[in-house]
Amino acid sequence: MVVNGFLKARIGLIGPRPESFETCALDEVTLIRVFNQRVIPVSLVEAGAVVEKVSDTEIRRITQSIRNEVDVSTVSEEALTKMARLEYSLLALTDKWRLDAMGIQCWGPMYRVFGVAPCHVSGRLVDRGIMVACEADILGALTMLIQHLASFKKTSPHFIDWTVQHQEKENVFLAWHCGNAPPSLAKDRPKINQIGMGVFQLKPGIVTINRLAEYEGKFKMLVTTGRILESHQSLQGTWAWVEVADLKKLYEAILKNGFTHHASMIHGDYTKPIQDACEILGIEVVRV
Repeated sequence: MVVNGFLKARIGLIGPRPESFETCALDEVTLIRVFNQRVIPVSLVEAGAVVEKVSDTEIRRITQSIRNEVDVSTVSEEALTKMARLEYSLLALTDKWRLDAMGIQCWGPMYRVFGVAPCHVSGRLVDRGIMVACEADILGALTMLIQHLASFKKTSPHFIDWTVQHQEKENVFLAWHCGNAPPSLAKDRPKINQIGMGVFQLKPGIVTINRLAEYEGKFKMLVTTGRILESHQSLQGTWAWVEVADLKKLYEAILKNGFTHHASMIHGDYTKPIQDACEILGIEVVRV
């Protein structure tokens, strides 16, 4: 499942990589040569033009779907309409280019085109089986794709940042991003804010955390597991406190192997299928 879905994958690059995110740069030629994959660049001009002829009926359908799924009590009708237009655009581009995943330009330029942040829309697309990584991170999107395939497309991953250590617990870190987690992963009823970001804690449980990296034509995959702990804190974005066996050893492996600040986290232990797939695909496994 993983190997067949990963080879020949088509990944959209929606908008340019943010200028300062050099960690998200990639070698497209190597992806073609090693995995027969294709990166399809799509400008934000094209993405914005897609929604020019969308019907009001379709926008109302999407906004109602958002209302049914999350708490929108602090969100205006105008903001919901903008989110619906963005979602329609990304879905239309997925269909047009037959995309398996995408990395999106989720900062200022995207906001200026659509008027909202794409965070919650990204999470909704992941729940529909379209992997979406922030900050135009193509290798991050491919990491998500591998996890999703390992679950037989039944579990949605969360694209995270490695962030701070817990204030009191030695081997616990904050797995966080700006609000892009799929609503299906929420511990309680998910909530979104006025600019389109999810605001909720992820449900507790065992998780697998991965990151794909490439240096000089060689690929490696970080493979580790942890456990999401339930918390009574109230934080912004979409987040979880994750306990691992040895946080110092994990961060050391990230630094020494050149894994970036992004990773993908999925509920369940998928270490064996992911490691087996990496062996077939010729990807070195870094197990922590």
